[in-house]
Amino acid sequence: KKLKIVTFLMLGFLLVSAMSLSFVAAEDGDDDDFEHDDDHDEVEDEYEHEEEREIEIEVESDKVEITSKSKNKDVENKFEIDVELSDYVEVKVGFSEEIEYYENGTEFEEETEYEFSVKFKEIIEFIDMNNNSIFDSGDDEIQVYEFDSFKPIEYSAEMLSSNNTLHKLLISTTDDVFKVHLFIVEEFEIVNGSLVTPMEAKIDLEFTNFNYMEAESQLALYVKLESEYEY
Repeated sequence: KKLKIVTFLMLGFLLVSAMSLSFVAAEDGDDDDFEHDDDHDEVEDEYEHEEEREIEIEVESDKVEITSKSKNKDVENKFEIDVELSDYVEVKVGFSEEIEYYENGTEFEEETEYEFSVKFKEIIEFIDMNNNSIFDSGDDEIQVYEFDSFKPIEYSAEMLSSNNTLHKLLISTTDDVFKVHLFIVEEFEIVNGSLVTPMEAKIDLEFTNFNYMEAESQLALYVKLESEYEY
């Protein structure tokens, strides 16, 4: 059997500098609840302007460096995403912020750094013996598809009707069985039905024409998450 499967996840940080990693399902909202929402993304235009980012991207065939800085002069923070290809796809996400404050007439400076990485390592075809829709020790492994060869990373930028720039990366195995679509925005934007903030990266995972060996099997994606926090 051959089919196409698309799923997605969000990688990023909440605007209050708390780390967030979540699977998201979009819901339709009512634009009438917002006084000024000219681009109909369910976020107040004034707040969007305050949180607007400046994005710089450097692209090579097997790695990408993305830096997102706040345009608000009152905020000193930086959001970084590095993508590297080897025998897996690794997405590193980092956030740093400097805060100056006064206490009892003395000036203090506080720096905070968060960092985590997500590695997409391989696809596993398996028979779900206990019917829990999870690949675990009780299941039968049929085959492992390893990510041993990739096409050069593709980058493009699209100017949207909202005057927001959508930055897009496409990472694909040589045979196009596994693809990673990564999206970054400078302002809040609805991307493929999901609201993406300037402090997030939306990742769509695409599986196409996987050669199943068993008719009743399922697929599992081996993902490894590592995180680090400094203050």
